Amino acid sequence: MIWSINDKDRQQLIAIVLLVFILKVILLSFSQTTDPDAVVRILQSLDWKNDPHWIGSNVWGPFNYYLNGLGLLFYDDVIFTPKIINILFSAFTILPLYGFLKLNQSHYVSLIGSLLFVLSPLVFRNSLMAMTETPYLFFVVLSMWKFQRFLTYCARMDVVFSGFWITIAAGFRYEAWALMFVFWLMLIVKKEFRVSILFAGVAGLFPLIWLVSNHVYMNDLFWSLKGNNHWTLDIMKTNDNVSMEGWLRRIWFIPFMFYIGLGPIFILYFFRGFFQSRSRLWTIPFVAVLALLMYKSLNGTLLHHPRFGLTLLLLSLPFVGEGIRLARDRVRSKLGIASAFLLMIGGSFIYNIDNIEPLPSLKNQACLNSLTEIERFTNHKSVVFIDFIGWEETYFYALRLSKSVKKVIIIGGYDSEEEINAKFNELLVTEDEKWVVYGKGKNKEEIQFVKLTDMENAESIRTLILLEE
Repeated sequence: MIWSINDKDRQQLIAIVLLVFILKVILLSFSQTTDPDAVVRILQSLDWKNDPHWIGSNVWGPFNYYLNGLGLLFYDDVIFTPKIINILFSAFTILPLYGFLKLNQSHYVSLIGSLLFVLSPLVFRNSLMAMTETPYLFFVVLSMWKFQRFLTYCARMDVVFSGFWITIAAGFRYEAWALMFVFWLMLIVKKEFRVSILFAGVAGLFPLIWLVSNHVYMNDLFWSLKGNNHWTLDIMKTNDNVSMEGWLRRIWFIPFMFYIGLGPIFILYFFRGFFQSRSRLWTIPFVAVLALLMYKSLNGTLLHHPRFGLTLLLLSLPFVGEGIRLARDRVRSKLGIASAFLLMIGGSFIYNIDNIEPLPSLKNQACLNSLTEIERFTNHKSVVFIDFIGWEETYFYALRLSKSVKKVIIIGGYDSEEEINAKFNELLVTEDEKWVVYGKGKNKEEIQFVKLTDMENAESIRTLILLEE
């Protein structure tokens, strides 16, 4: 990949990788893990680190637990280690992405396309937290690069490697399961029937193993795949009493996240490249993923997290690159590219949408004062029960406290009264020092913490928590 280009181009590519890595390392200490999913994944990775084993079933794919768990075995810091792992994956994604684009574009266009992706606010933000999207995208890009190499040079080993990398990606996120089917379909469209069998055999390795494992552990082949629908439809009840505003949000959310991911100028390059592209085959995965996301958004099984648009953003790059190539004849093309980057990054700070700013940080910074006090009073012998005090605050507290206390018990935003009681009883039976964190006020904005000293004290706190729910 980088050895097949001239020295000047190689130096520029390596310099960009290093600069992106250094920039993110500098920002690492300023970023805060605000996404509850990231915290849950880290805590489950910590459990795996303490007891390495084969994960037989889970709502999410298991590879993220293995990856962060191994990292924590090497350096046991639940805040730093998962972030640095994602920063490394994010920076090194530039290399195969450049290789993929370079098969059809010039060095300049490939460099811009790669830089656009890693600096896109949605991608940048997720790489500073322990989100599965970052390693998932790295392996998807590796698969796309090898897939395009096969289309260009017809070497069957490229298809084998493409299948291998996409099956690794499938262990991180289920979007890769859909992508491997679409890649297989692309081979059918190219009438590469024998090669399509080879690709399917390699790409399907993890999905097959995971389905069998789910059957063995849960007596249901599709138990993991059903997990998301159970959460959205049965627990969150996303389809109950949907307002007109809710329906409109389901329609515009994915297109708007795509717009935010590219910015106003790069999206113009995309449309020009899409309708005049020389790579018509790549319209298949783009349209297929767009259709899938829109379908899941409309039927209520897709939560409106901006990061769910990252696969679509990745698949748009061949067309963005083509649009940039077509515009390069203009004298002001470099000024246009600079403006495109500025508007793409700057725009994320002005849109009235949560979780799109490049640097993740708590909206309620005042809650850090209470957290610092809690950390001062608790120790490695403490068990801390954290009532639900907000999606960001609850899980941010849990992650920070997990570094210094024996155990944290978390109340989620959709836990029932029965589940809250069961978790509170789990706290009571421990022989260790017991602490409770809870919120007072209409929105639980006044965060309190108390040490449980006797059963009367404990039951009064339990009653207070249940009344606040």
